[in-house]
Amino acid sequence: MATVYISEFKSAVSTIGTTAPPVLPQPAIANQALGFTGAGTLSTAFNAATRAVLVVGDTDCFYKFGATGASGATGAAGTYLPAKVPLIFGVAPGDKVAVTA
Repeated sequence: MATVYISEFKSAVSTIGTTAPPVLPQPAIANQALGFTGAGTLSTAFNAATRAVLVVGDTDCFYKFGATGASGATGAAGTYLPAKVPLIFGVAPGDKVAVTA
């Protein structure tokens, strides 16, 4: 079974006033591990304080964010997520992510 890991954060980056690269504020508000097969799965709603998520999968898949279930994440309806490549996205509180193979 494939898995996508989602970490929720209160902002996309933490700027400290230095020349260091921006980093996600720690600790994460919440973490989710979504196990899925070809049919896919849907995350629980993001925390009310969540403004950014870090998403990484252990296999190639497709994802789609949305407020009411984000169905149909495959192919042109979804966005490709390459395996083992962490990506950061700005999201709306309460959104969900659908993931399919």
